Amino acid sequence: MAFEKPFLLTRAAIAQIQKVVQEYNNRNYKNVNEPLKRGRWQGRYVTFHRVQVIMAEDLFAAVDTRTDPSYATAKILKVIYPTVTPPFNDLELTNETILIVNRFKHISVDKGTYAKAEFIDGEWQLYAADCSVSIPGSI
Repeated sequence: MAFEKPFLLTRAAIAQIQKVVQEYNNRNYKNVNEPLKRGRWQGRYVTFHRVQVIMAEDLFAAVDTRTDPSYATAKILKVIYPTVTPPFNDLELTNETILIVNRFKHISVDKGTYAKAEFIDGEWQLYAADCSVSIPGSI
């Protein structure tokens, strides 16, 4: 068995990687400074297309999953770094909002509820929310 020389990245190779990543980001995140659009987030605090939010409005159940979803705004929470010891980072409510699209016909979420949203097929959709045990039909 022959041993190969270790592979070292040259400055030119690193510059090429940076260029490819920048081009990818420019193609996929080119509208980050535009105003909010229906069901889309165009700002900061996005990590892997997931954010923590507080619902600013009641999110009602959809009438029809495919053709008549419901919509509600939510305010973005951001983590305040650093705190004394991780993972005890506090969350701060920002004034930045996203529009949540609800395609579930049997799930609704109340205003003021803590939730987590994910960017799916061009829409912000909830994938988790705090429960309200007193209201049937709520997440």
